[in-house]
Amino acid sequence: MAEHSEWGPNSICVTVSFTPGSISLSAHSITVAGFEWGRKNTDNSPNPPGFNPNMSERVQLLLSDRILGMTLVPEGKVWNYGIGLTQMWSPTMPYHIVLDTPLLFWAEQHRPSAFLTFAKLEGGDDSADVENSFA
Repeated sequence: MAEHSEWGPNSICVTVSFTPGSISLSAHSITVAGFEWGRKNTDNSPNPPGFNPNMSERVQLLLSDRILGMTLVPEGKVWNYGIGLTQMWSPTMPYHIVLDTPLLFWAEQHRPSAFLTFAKLEGGDDSADVENSFA
């Protein structure tokens, strides 16, 4: 955290939870104790020792179409492995994230095999052998 001077007292972290039928948003600001713990922490496991929920405090969240934020997306922008890239995803796959605008849910990059099939259909290579009864 000491490497990221852009994190300051006005920085927040927004959490989005997708549940059936709803979306929950929450915002938290890091406390001084949380910043110090993060600066000293070298353990990157899912549950590093010494962490506790009091290292952040809940802050007010204002939703507006006038304030533009930022999103962390994987390099290459492909994030939706649920519709066409399921076989490529694994829980241990390496990834790097960047600040960018995410691709739309149904973007072509998320389902390349479907678009390759569409391209083959347009070529007419899959036309069925049909007997012409009127010939």
